[in-house]
Amino acid sequence: AEDVNAAMEKLWDIFIVENVRQKRNSVSKRQVLSQYLKSLQARHLGTDHVKHHARLKTSHSHNSAAIDVAIHNGVVKRLTQCWSFQVKDTESVLNEVKAWGWTMKVLRHSGGVITTGTDSIGVPRNVELSVILAESANKQTDEFTEEATEVFSDSEVDARCVSMEQMEQHAAEAA
Repeated sequence: AEDVNAAMEKLWDIFIVENVRQKRNSVSKRQVLSQYLKSLQARHLGTDHVKHHARLKTSHSHNSAAIDVAIHNGVVKRLTQCWSFQVKDTESVLNEVKAWGWTMKVLRHSGGVITTGTDSIGVPRNVELSVILAESANKQTDEFTEEATEVFSDSEVDARCVSMEQMEQHAAEAA
């Protein structure tokens, strides 16, 4: 090398490996929820009509269940749960989906109450249930997706499945 700088340039590529983190193409549950909340806010639905991270209590359960978004007007009109199927641990997500489905069946039989902080708002048995899905990246139906979809479409649950592409329309309907 002609000088120290030239030597460093030659040695840099040999001895220094720069790891560039690969960007994940997957969408997390948190991202689905965040996008949905932004869609609702863009339609001027604020804390006076939208509760997120609410707790649902039913008459037949001792524990309360987490609900991602509840839209209300004195009474809850819609409960929305967000899910991402773009995960490695599909078994864990499927267990969460099944637990959610069981709670929704109980809600359908007896109604419930959501709480956020000091607020309590009634949830009627016939409340609209919706699920916003970030489907698996390959868009192929697998055993996991089929089983989760069965939970959502169970006649006792009766939840509307909304894809990420339909999210804006779903938020507009809420407004």
